[in-house]
Amino acid sequence: MAATHSSVAVELDDGRASDSPGHASPRALLDLRGFWLFLRRRARLIAGTTVALMTLAVVTLFLIPPRYTATAVLLADPRQQRVVQSEAVLSGIGSDAAAVESQVELIESRSLALRVIRDLKLEEDPEFTEPSLIGKAIGHVREALGLASADDEMTRLEKIVDRFADALKVRRRGLTYVLEVTFVSLDPMKAARIANAVAESYLNDQVAAKYEA
Repeated sequence: MAATHSSVAVELDDGRASDSPGHASPRALLDLRGFWLFLRRRARLIAGTTVALMTLAVVTLFLIPPRYTATAVLLADPRQQRVVQSEAVLSGIGSDAAAVESQVELIESRSLALRVIRDLKLEEDPEFTEPSLIGKAIGHVREALGLASADDEMTRLEKIVDRFADALKVRRRGLTYVLEVTFVSLDPMKAARIANAVAESYLNDQVAAKYEA
């Protein structure tokens, strides 16, 4: 007679509750309760901080003046103009990328900026002559310490050119021969006038160079 043995698998429970989808673990409930109690205790602080930040943002928007951007578009003609046998006279700017980028550098040059500043009399414009808030604070500190000195005309003009250069941006539009001359100002009409003046000054330089050749 064959003996039959039956085995019974016994599953031991180690006492740890499993995290089933339908039941939240006590640790999770404790964390949520602690977070809720923290929010209740700090409700006034959180609300006050939020209101203060919103107020600061609104005040900043009112204090910072709006700025307007105007753009003038130029076409850098890559064609070679030959009126004599020598290719060195009245040649174009070249069709390679470096030649086009060099025109960007010419438009952003300080000599062209200085010419536009003098033509438009921007050395008398408060937007370019008035120091910033930080500049005024530094000036007051220097005066209080007895370190203030009168800037000569050249230094003053250099600062105007620096501010002009900061507001002027020239870029090539993609891989084309189109150049965008952009100027940012507090006055939209002034921004457009300066952007057009920069473009016209550049074109006048090109024409003058060809006439000179």
